[in-house]
Amino acid sequence: MTETFRDNDTSYLQGNTKYVTDNRDIATYTFYAIANYHVGGGYDSNGIAIFDDVATGNLSSLSNSVGVYKDYVDRNGTGTFLMWHWR
Repeated sequence: MTETFRDNDTSYLQGNTKYVTDNRDIATYTFYAIANYHVGGGYDSNGIAIFDDVATGNLSSLSNSVGVYKDYVDRNGTGTFLMWHWR
């Protein structure tokens, strides 16, 4: 992942990652996001995930699709991540 900090307490994030289920199904994607840092700690971000064409098993429906997501992490590192599968 790369993070480019901006002057207004935000940063631009981009990178690659993957979902892996307990039975080893895999879906990999490239993501792009804008993160907003909060005074006192924590951040939230909004972004997109572009899935490649090789998702396996129960995750195969994610092949060649896009997800829109948001997350929130508090100053203690506890977070929430939500993604909507765009069809």
